[in-house]
Amino acid sequence: MSRVTNRTLAGTALSALVFAGLATAVPAHADSSCTVNGDYLRLRQAFGNYITTTTINAKGSSLGPGVVTVPPSGTNGTYGSASGSISGRNIDVRITWNDNKGTAHFTGTIGDDDIARGDSTGTPIPINLWNPGPWYTSEPLNCSTGQGTGQSSAKVVADVDVYNIPDGPGKRQIGTLRAPSVVPLVEPCTFDAFCHVSVPNMDGGNGFAWAPGLLEPA
Repeated sequence: MSRVTNRTLAGTALSALVFAGLATAVPAHADSSCTVNGDYLRLRQAFGNYITTTTINAKGSSLGPGVVTVPPSGTNGTYGSASGSISGRNIDVRITWNDNKGTAHFTGTIGDDDIARGDSTGTPIPINLWNPGPWYTSEPLNCSTGQGTGQSSAKVVADVDVYNIPDGPGKRQIGTLRAPSVVPLVEPCTFDAFCHVSVPNMDGGNGFAWAPGLLEPA
């Protein structure tokens, strides 16, 4: 089996999904308050230092019809068909893998930080191409909580570290905000937990900073 870099693999896998008809639009559920930002929902599973990424086509709160799972070893992605949705703050999606016709079932809940976490069950794909277990989303979802302040920026009143995700497996520091400064908000923040801030000079261009006592509405 040929080996490629993770960056090349990610681009190839997503391109293949589009050509396979993965971008077919599916009507969003009107009763869903949380939706996916963009065309893909990425679910990560961490087994020690081993992280598998399962990418599912998304349209608002509808999930499917295609999916690819990619391990970090540089092997080719494993493709399948997916069907599911986001209802309120609950995620439910079922997958049938093309190669072994095995199935996977991902269920979970979107937290107050808009990161979804849950568990998956199903048939493992040897050798470590996919295994059932806990998962989390690599990016926050878009949830209409009505709890935001309406502010578009935050004032840094004390130095605060910025992380790629608020919490969970894979959390890592990507930088530090220095006081006094003002940073844009990616989405409304209640300032009583993590705020999603835009920081173009940091890895990924945005991240999560703990607000209480450190950030305030600008």
